[in-house]
Formats: sequence, structure tokens, C-alpha cells
Amino acid sequence: EGWGEQKKYCLKANYMDFSHARNVVSAKLWGQVVKSRENVDTRLSSLINGGAVDGFPVLIIVNDTDYRGLYTFNIPKDKWLWNMDDENPNHIVIGAGSNGEITAFKEEITEFSDDGWEIEVGPENEETLNKFSRLIDFVKNSTDEEFKEDYELYLDKDAVLNYIAVVTFSEAIDNITKNMMLVTYDGKVWAPSLYDLDVVWGTDSKGKQLTDYEELEGGLCYSLLFDRTLECFPEEAADRYFELRKDILTKEYVMDEFESFKAQIPESSFEKEVERWREIPGAEITQISDFLDFRISFVDKFMNNLYNVEK
Repeated sequence: EGWGEQKKYCLKANYMDFSHARNVVSAKLWGQVVKSRENVDTRLSSLINGGAVDGFPVLIIVNDTDYRGLYTFNIPKDKWLWNMDDENPNHIVIGAGSNGEITAFKEEITEFSDDGWEIEVGPENEETLNKFSRLIDFVKNSTDEEFKEDYELYLDKDAVLNYIAVVTFSEAIDNITKNMMLVTYDGKVWAPSLYDLDVVWGTDSKGKQLTDYEELEGGLCYSLLFDRTLECFPEEAADRYFELRKDILTKEYVMDEFESFKAQIPESSFEKEVERWREIPGAEITQISDFLDFRISFVDKFMNNLYNVEK
């Protein structure tokens, strides 16, 4: 919906998610979060799903007989996802391609690479490297006073607070120092957006259910960006989270979104998936309900404790 006429799309197999719902539904929830705050626009507000993907389930059969199974038909990781202009050198998207010290803002950047920060949109040159180095230097080397005073000269604070709320609530352990897209339209102020939302809602990287839902797996604070944001703006982070807990980040709302997605797929198609692929990793949607029973109270407590952080 609202994609316009495009020439590039993505067929995603969702091999680690039997429901085929996690990536698309989580992206839709992110988009609703981005656009939910009255009179506050992040740099992502005008984008489809706030700069995350969009998609819908499809069944792939080749030559009428070769059953390939369920996929989702998605927006690709492409410039039109972020409404970027090739002719504007300040229209840049940089992605975190791995988990590590560099994507945790703990190391300086000397080059773009697929095992660190990589260019998704924009010119890969020294000028772009300098623009991004400016952000990393600020997060890594500024004093607390400078971090508080100058934050919005470097970062879209509302986008960062949204990111913290959603990643923490959904336990998106693969989106803390990896799979974060940093988006800028002026080469100076960067907004984080989510991408590749498979490892969420209590599943691990192989689609298996985590054994301890109450752990903040990996920890947001492994990222220096999130660590310093929570330390310097604890009440703002908590207030934004609890604002979202009134409507979007509730068990009822999240489960309704997942059930709506699942309703698009006939039960016979899931049966065919089992027949075709035998043992398929990935938990059912009902697992998400169980996860939320544990997770909500844990994250509520985590956020409530921010009010007592010394500033």
C-alpha cells in the first residue's frame, strides 16, 4: 500500500520463521510508533513504515507444479524505501553489518565494510566517511554535558527514543549493534531505523524459542549510543516508552497485528509448508503471546527504574 510504481522488490523466504509474520509485522509496528506522536515528526515520519520494510505473504509455485512455499513480497533495501535522491550527496543511509565494537560506537571508523558500517544509499567516498565520523566522534568522545546540549545537532532524539522502546520491548537482540539503519537527509543529523526483524519476540537466530524471556539478551547498553542516551536522558526514554505502552506496545495490540497477518494465509498453506519442508524452524504466533506475558513486566520495571538514575 502506497509503494507507487517501482522496479525492484524482494521475495523473502523467512526460513527461520514458520509464521512468516515477524519481519513484516514488526516493521509495521515500528512504522506506527514513528508516526504516533502528535506534533512530533522524526525524519522518518513520512516514510513507509518509518524507514522499515513493508510486505505481504505470497505463495510461490514455478511452472504450476514446482512448489517453493510461502514467502513475503517486500520492499527491498533500496533508495526508494527511504525516499532518497541519488543526486543529493547528503541523502545517505548507513547500515550496521555486524555485531562488534565498531557498530557499538566504541571505535572510530576508517572505512566502510560489510563487517562493520556499510553504505546502503549514498556515495561511498571520503566526504561521506567524514560525515559519519562526525557522528561517531560525538557519541564516543563528547562529555556528558556536550552530549546533552548538542545531541540534536547529531541525532534525531525522537527516533532514537522510539528505537530504544521498540527494540527493548520486542527483545530485538539482532538490532542493537547490527541491522540498524542510520538515515540522514542533510549529512549532519542521523535517525536510526530498523531492518531485518527476524530475531524478535523471544526467538534466537535460528528461530528457536529463547529459554529465558526475562533476560535483556545482549543488553541495549552494549551500544555506546544507547548507553549514553539512557544515562543522559533517562526520564525522556521512560516517558516515551510508557506513552507507547498506552496503545501500540500492548499485548492486545501486538497480537491483533500478528493475527491479522496470519489470517491472510490459508491453513492449508501452512500444512503444505510442513509437507514440503518437513521440520521447519521457527515458533508459532502463539509463542509471541507467551513471550509478552513475561517480557512486558520485565521491561516496564526496567523503564520505571530509569526515573531513579542519577543524572
